[in-house]
Amino acid sequence: MVPASDPNFNWKGSGWQAATTAMDAASNVGARSVVLVTGPTGCGKTMGAIQYAAERKRAAYVLDCSTLQEPTDAFGALVADEGSTKFVPSRLVDMLATDGAVVILDEINRATATVRNAFFALLDSRGQTTIESVLDENGDPITVRVAGNATIVMTANVGAAYRGTDRIDAAFRNRADIEVKVDYLKLASERALLRKVTGCSKDDANVIAHFAAWTRDESRKLAGGAVSQAVSTRRTIASATHASRGIDILDAMTIGMINSIDDDIEHAAAIAYASALISTGKAPEAVTA
Repeated sequence: MVPASDPNFNWKGSGWQAATTAMDAASNVGARSVVLVTGPTGCGKTMGAIQYAAERKRAAYVLDCSTLQEPTDAFGALVADEGSTKFVPSRLVDMLATDGAVVILDEINRATATVRNAFFALLDSRGQTTIESVLDENGDPITVRVAGNATIVMTANVGAAYRGTDRIDAAFRNRADIEVKVDYLKLASERALLRKVTGCSKDDANVIAHFAAWTRDESRKLAGGAVSQAVSTRRTIASATHASRGIDILDAMTIGMINSIDDDIEHAAAIAYASALISTGKAPEAVTA
């Protein structure tokens, strides 16, 4: 299915621009692309891939790799059928073989190593692999093929802050012929996005965007940062949405962003910073809990 385009998605400065040009060039000559997209959570990795497909009227499929424990979870399995069994391929198998499809392996490093190894041959020039651990109704390993001009996009949150993820080793990473590094929006762009998407006031958008930028700057410090968790654009939109509905701005920021900070000391510092932002309308020099 071709996804709907998001009119609020902003390619400029997103990290996607050069990659989409290369993806188009490959598709135009009937070649497949394998793209690895890394960056912090909630900054547009998956949305960028979906938007790419939407604007080019290409079918897209998103597979949540955090649910994959065994290869059968990804590729299909035997099912009972009128007293016998038959192999039913997964939606992933069908979409990989679809001409021009954009297949998004979301959070690929949350899949188990066994599943990632099954993907290995699909991601290189061979474009097909036999999955020895997935058998059809005759007891034979299945073969999975990738269409000639399909685009496979793998997204990954990389870093110690993301629990439940595995490191992407060099051999797996080298399967990608395009790498995209996505980061959060710049302050002015995020502020404009909040107003456009939620209709919140200029002052509220300013405070929310400044607060988010502060968490990102502080969390990147090697030591001594006031908070260790960065606020995602997804959470800034949630806070701005609450504010646009008449929720007090500090309450909107607390339930939308600040309560995602688990550490009590950091949480208190975030409340203090947000309160100072609201009262002054600009970033304070330094705030402590």
